[in-house]
Amino acid sequence: MDSRERTRRAILFDRPDRVPFFHRFLKATQLRRPQMVADLQARYPGDMAEVCWYMPPGLVAAKETSTALETTDVWGCTITTGVQGLQGIATKFPLADWRALDGYSWPDFRSLLRREPRKYHAAQYPLLNPFERMQDLRGMETLLMDLAEGDPRVYELRDQVVDAMLVAVAMWCQTDVDTINFQDDWGSQRSLLIRPALWRSFFRPAYERLFAPARQAGKLIFFHSCGTNLAILPDLIEMGVNIINVQHSMMGLDKMAPFRGRVCFLTQMDGQHVLPFGTPAEVRQHVREVFAALGTVEGGIIGYAPIMPDYPPENVEALYAAYVEFGSR
Repeated sequence: MDSRERTRRAILFDRPDRVPFFHRFLKATQLRRPQMVADLQARYPGDMAEVCWYMPPGLVAAKETSTALETTDVWGCTITTGVQGLQGIATKFPLADWRALDGYSWPDFRSLLRREPRKYHAAQYPLLNPFERMQDLRGMETLLMDLAEGDPRVYELRDQVVDAMLVAVAMWCQTDVDTINFQDDWGSQRSLLIRPALWRSFFRPAYERLFAPARQAGKLIFFHSCGTNLAILPDLIEMGVNIINVQHSMMGLDKMAPFRGRVCFLTQMDGQHVLPFGTPAEVRQHVREVFAALGTVEGGIIGYAPIMPDYPPENVEALYAAYVEFGSR
């Protein structure tokens, strides 16, 4: 059974020969520990190709030298990071003033491809994350106030963001990718960032618009969301999400029991406690518990954990060894 069939069977609860697992080494990890990354990828071949994490043959990552990297993305948002190779946050917001909305130039992803036909295009981009994109355009606090006050302009903003993203969804629907990835970090450490009722009335229709063409094209739907977002997991499953990536260890594995067998979990191994501060034995036991709690004999689980640059190498080794040990059938 090859990796593609194995992964698809796991997602669709069709008895894969073993639990598949994916690599995710952050750019900062690749820059700081290139030999560890190369060794682990060679000894534990992963089952998924995410083109946004790999470069074409002959290209290598350029090591950043600045301590505060600032860039402007295609939406006109200024993104700043103070740590080389880690994701930044928006610090300048092109629609902070509503008066800028009428004259704002929405990105046209098809024209971007036409302008750069010979360049390498990563399949996961642009990110399909309407809530986070609206934050980057308006500012997080400002957007939350817009939502709380029910400003009618925030509905226009949502719809235009989704319209722009639907162009990207249509592009991926014309390719042979298996899954289209959507994401928005909806939780804080303890709860959803907005009221569940507001999420259902305002954001659920946006996701339903984005999911619809993907489902019609026969693509599987992946959804990532950090934080405590237990309140909306039933909605996401009801809307047709096939694979979900949430911080189940933070919310409690017992809280995931109602969803076991209903959706495939792309695991989010504990990056707050176990991976950075545990022992290899504790990492092994953690993988065992997660696989037992979330997986079924038919499938429904994929091993995964973003590898941060400060995780002890022995814990990362233990993680992949445990994938093999407890993922075998």
